[in-house]
Amino acid sequence: MQLQINHFIEENRKQSKQLETLRRLREESNTMQHEETRKLLYEAQYFKDKLDQTKTELHRCRRQLVEAERFQSLYLAAKDREDERLASEIQ
Repeated sequence: MQLQINHFIEENRKQSKQLETLRRLREESNTMQHEETRKLLYEAQYFKDKLDQTKTELHRCRRQLVEAERFQSLYLAAKDREDERLASEIQ
């Protein structure tokens, strides 16, 4: 009888060790998954920020282009008026 009790106690210890090992593996797996998820979120945020910066830069460049085109059209209009004025003075 004592032999059986000792056997059950030993089996209980083995099962407890296996259970603890499985719990530890599950925790490590969850931790790794959380770290991977966190890394993915950081990378996604990084690329989103880069995209936002690129959009902002593109918007600024478009504004500068529109302004430059407006100044060019004003310059050409003033030049045409000046050419017309000089042509009328020569005649």
